[in-house]
Amino acid sequence: MAKRRFGHPFLEKVVPPANYPLDSPPYDSGPIQPHWCEWVAFRCTWTSRILAEVSALARELNPEVVIEFNNAFPAVRENAALLMGTDPTGMGYYTDACWAEDAYGPFFRNDGLLIQRVRQFKMCRSVGTSALTYMHEQEERPLRQNLAHAAAFNGGVIGCIGFPPRMNFSNRYNVHFRVKCDFMR
Repeated sequence: MAKRRFGHPFLEKVVPPANYPLDSPPYDSGPIQPHWCEWVAFRCTWTSRILAEVSALARELNPEVVIEFNNAFPAVRENAALLMGTDPTGMGYYTDACWAEDAYGPFFRNDGLLIQRVRQFKMCRSVGTSALTYMHEQEERPLRQNLAHAAAFNGGVIGCIGFPPRMNFSNRYNVHFRVKCDFMR
């Protein structure tokens, strides 16, 4: 199998990339060389296995616990498997939610291209989890679009609406807090 996969039968010659991430393939296109594909698969498998163990232990201690992970869920252009060693669909089986920390709230660009998170929401739903996204648009109309988009495609989960005013970690997240609360009703 090694000969077919790597072009030679000597597995001891197959080593992890030495200068990762400096010599890695571009994040947007991903690896095509066999050694990079195997490295990414190894990292994703181990990350998922560790999460499975942590999740099982946490649920054993408290079956009511909610488990979320923040791998800054891959946006449409990023390759999280290569960049961070995470496979959202592999990890999603062991969590209740994952964070999508991208800048791709729904909107139409001037060239007519629609930017949205439907792909991310579908990936989460395929493994029974939800995506948590920030709702921090500074204008009310884009905020309402983002809320509706998440509610429609994310199983009704709208994500992070900010913090109660008394906590006030960042005013950026509390803009239009009342609009967000009203939307949830």
